[in-house]
Amino acid sequence: MKKLLSKIALPVIALGFLTACEDVPAPYYILEKEANNPEVTGVFFSETFANSLGKFSVYNETTDGYEWRNDYSSAYISGYQNQTNLATTTWLISPTIDLSKASDSVYVSFEYILRYKRTSTKEQVKISTDYTDGAPSNATWTTLDLTLKEGSDYTTWSTAEVNIPKSMLSNANVVVALYYSCGASEASTWE
Repeated sequence: MKKLLSKIALPVIALGFLTACEDVPAPYYILEKEANNPEVTGVFFSETFANSLGKFSVYNETTDGYEWRNDYSSAYISGYQNQTNLATTTWLISPTIDLSKASDSVYVSFEYILRYKRTSTKEQVKISTDYTDGAPSNATWTTLDLTLKEGSDYTTWSTAEVNIPKSMLSNANVVVALYYSCGASEASTWE
């Protein structure tokens, strides 16, 4: 009798598990639905800066100033290094990002530490749809409306998020840049 009950119980338990899983949408359904949707959702581009500046490029406007570099497992810039202030204007420029199939809400998000913020320094996020290579002054840039807050130490990271203007969506040639500028007398540090 025990054998008979166990032979009946096993298929009933298996049927119960299969029935319970029927209400869960299958992954292929979600992918099929996204494939039929011309808008793309998710991450368009990502860089960790853990070991290098990755696919980003650096452009310096000042010949004697400091430049963006990979330090402390992040992208790093400061106009004050080795106990010396130098006037610095430098760009950290992303590769081209294709937003031609973007939805109506796309944003730039990054973690940062900002120390020694001064009124004469600029830490900005800029975006362009006509930058190709070389001097950023040859392109049209829009400064995104973002205010970075100064931190109190070098271990607490803040998160910045700012929307990309809708007029730049549906464009296949979007470039994002972190722009830093300081004078020769005072400088901030931005990671």
